[in-house]
Amino acid sequence: MKLKYFILCSLYLLSSCSKSKDENKDPIVGKWHLVSQLVDMGDGSGTFQDVSSNRTIEIDENGLVTSNSNLCDLSIETEGESVGQYSFQDKVMVIEGCSFPYNLPVTIDGEFIDLHYPCFEACICKYKKED
Repeated sequence: MKLKYFILCSLYLLSSCSKSKDENKDPIVGKWHLVSQLVDMGDGSGTFQDVSSNRTIEIDENGLVTSNSNLCDLSIETEGESVGQYSFQDKVMVIEGCSFPYNLPVTIDGEFIDLHYPCFEACICKYKKED
């Protein structure tokens, strides 16, 4: 009886302590869809404008970034492709193949991520997480 009780308690402890795979995953891992952009003309009056685009970014658990578009520009078009690396520690996306090194700071806000482009004024692309 004691052995049976010990085994049941051990199984309970093991199952309650383990986390599911999704709980261990960083919230940025997944597929993201471009939904809006902010391009400020330099006077601080810019606001996010909704866009209709098929542009997506996918970030895997190793930080590999793939996109169905050229992330070196602010276009909403899906011409070209991009690859890069996301740094989980620095919250920066490094895109390969641009005319100069692109280190895009990324902010995460719930179901949205913002990519901050290197402009004199604010240039931000907002992506929403796909289910």
